[in-house]
Amino acid sequence: MHRIVLLFCSVILLLASQAGLQYAMPASESSEFLVTVSGPSFSSLDGKSLSGAVKDQQVKLKFSLDGSASHDFIVILEIRDHDGVGMNLQVKGGSLEPGKSEDIFFSWTSEHTGDYKARVLVLSSFESPEMLSEISESTIKVVKSESELAPPIVAPPVTVIEPAPLPAGPAGYTVLVYMVASDLESGGYYATQDIVEMMTVGSTENVNVIIQTGGSANSTIDDYRFIDFTKVQRHIVLKDKVELIQDLGERNMATAATLKEFVGWGIGKYPADKYAIILWDHGAGLIGFGFDNIHDDVLDLDELSEGLAPAKNSGKKFEVIAFDGCLMASIEVAGSLSQRGNYLVASEDLEPAWGLDYSAILSSLDENRAQSGEELGKKISDSYIEHIRANAEQYQDYSTDRTLTMSVIDLKEIPELLDNVGRLGDHFDRFGGDLEITHSLTRSIHDTERYGEGGKSSAGHLDLYHLADNIDKQFPEFAGIGSELKSGIDKAVVYRVSGDARPDSHGISIFMQVEEYEANAPYLRYVVGKWISVLTFARKTLEADDFAPTVSLSMRNDGMITGKIADKDVSYVSTFVTQDVEGNRLRLKILSIVDEEPSDFIKPDRLGFISYNWTREIMSLCNADQTGCVPTSITFEKNGNTKFAFLPARLESDRFNGTLILIYVVDPESGEFDFIGGWPGIDENGNAIRELVPLVEGDRVYSSTYLLRYDPVADETHFDSVEESTPIIVEKGFGPSYHRFAGEYELVISACDFSGNCGYSPEFHFNVD
Repeated sequence: MHRIVLLFCSVILLLASQAGLQYAMPASESSEFLVTVSGPSFSSLDGKSLSGAVKDQQVKLKFSLDGSASHDFIVILEIRDHDGVGMNLQVKGGSLEPGKSEDIFFSWTSEHTGDYKARVLVLSSFESPEMLSEISESTIKVVKSESELAPPIVAPPVTVIEPAPLPAGPAGYTVLVYMVASDLESGGYYATQDIVEMMTVGSTENVNVIIQTGGSANSTIDDYRFIDFTKVQRHIVLKDKVELIQDLGERNMATAATLKEFVGWGIGKYPADKYAIILWDHGAGLIGFGFDNIHDDVLDLDELSEGLAPAKNSGKKFEVIAFDGCLMASIEVAGSLSQRGNYLVASEDLEPAWGLDYSAILSSLDENRAQSGEELGKKISDSYIEHIRANAEQYQDYSTDRTLTMSVIDLKEIPELLDNVGRLGDHFDRFGGDLEITHSLTRSIHDTERYGEGGKSSAGHLDLYHLADNIDKQFPEFAGIGSELKSGIDKAVVYRVSGDARPDSHGISIFMQVEEYEANAPYLRYVVGKWISVLTFARKTLEADDFAPTVSLSMRNDGMITGKIADKDVSYVSTFVTQDVEGNRLRLKILSIVDEEPSDFIKPDRLGFISYNWTREIMSLCNADQTGCVPTSITFEKNGNTKFAFLPARLESDRFNGTLILIYVVDPESGEFDFIGGWPGIDENGNAIRELVPLVEGDRVYSSTYLLRYDPVADETHFDSVEESTPIIVEKGFGPSYHRFAGEYELVISACDFSGNCGYSPEFHFNVD
């Protein structure tokens, strides 16, 4: 009896230790898990299918086990509440035969509503326990009544259109493409275009090209589109054609089960010496990947890892896991997939919708079927840069290739790199709540090359190597703290390419932001080690700072504004050009807000002192001949060693209608603006929208100003964006420029700190001829 209790304690400790680690590792790098776990599915005692559990009613939970070898097993189920407190522990035993699925049933009754976590682990025995599976974690929703449960999704029967053509023998590579087509297809035919690229080579005796499509509303077959993306279908790509193999009907592409079925089926049906998978859609780093806009769902990192598990359990890891999507070359993504493949190929930054060059990738595999994942990763990276550059050249004044990144990451180096990132987080965690250290860490983050930026909005990803370098500079008393981390990155990133506006891209990013992240968001569980504690303490420390920078400025008779801006953590300095509305001081029009880097505004040799001579010109959108200029607002921001400008606008064109951010690289010497693209920003699901929109002659761009209205009765101030009624028509030379408008203006200078506190100067009056 005592031995059984001790064994149960050991199991609980094992579960706890695994739960505390973001990325669990098997006992040895060479070991393979023999059993995969799927489920649970729910049913009442009378066998009725349910989508969850009902308070105070017993529910049956079914888990399915699949194994690659004969084995006796012990299944342990642990259920925890939303606070992580263990509520129930059950054990079942059995035996498993290879190629057969074994269903295991548990019963459970909850006394309370809410979301619970079910964790399942398969062991060989209690006497000599060996982990046969990874820990499978899923959510159980408990509601008050059955009417609150959504009807269970019943998978439609699979329609087999025709038998898949089988090669005579194993190919060199089987390339699986998991294409969550989303709005990229419905809005721009980008999935269709990439399939057409694949058809230039197609499947050969050296390479099988298998795609699963779906997840895109309003994307049925039309004059150009030859696949119905509103259904989930499997196809083989051949030379100049695509053949439908299976029609799975309506399924959610953003679930682990759908991805897992495709991976298992593709590997089993199309044998090869090596396997690669390309995941196609929007990406958002640790937030997840793939937006099925029919089911309004995204694959999180746990679901991605589970969905790719069949490759590992088949005895072969993926040689390459590639993402044709934004922001996926992150330490969090690499950590979640480190046991799923040999190499990760992805971009730290945004990807234009044209994406990878499938013709070049497949031609390379057909010509060299034996190439390694590193070689293939290099081909993917190099051809991607050339592909985007060639597409961009069809548009005038469009330099999107300057911000491209792509890297090849050796996944076997990731566990050690995670340990180093964790140790760095442990170091800062000891100083939680220290204001000076918080300011220095926030400055390190702010000075690091960042990705998915749109002015003051950010996806929160920044280059890990550059961050470590800046931490060394900001904390000289901790000299060398980032050296081990940088050495690990050099080992893990075996190849990388980037445009000249990304000089500090070293191939792998990390989620790291203090001011903007969504507190308690579910994706924060993927933040490595204690870094979430560091960021949380830093955020609370900044929020406790309610002292605004002191802005002590005055204007001389010659119009020069001089004085001092005093604070240690000035984040940005803004100039506001305002104008009365019909002489009514209760209504103030803000024609332009220009956000500047403090280093561009404050004299570096005299801390806090400024001498500012307003040129009487207002930031505007103009054409080359400076006719029809319209005032606008702009944010200048140094991102690493590159200065960017972000300008909000609304575009009307044949290709895009809506709001976006016009992104420019600013030449450090001439001050000229080089257009990178118009970025629609981050959508409501946290996805960085995968599109950098070009501008062509004839496009209509609408700028906005702001109206400040004060209601003295309610003592309320309203700040409204007002779109200019007349657009600027795009032609050669279109872009931001300073322009002189006659009139009377008030100029206000503001300085804001990392905590969001802002100090303001008096209003300085100017009469411009």
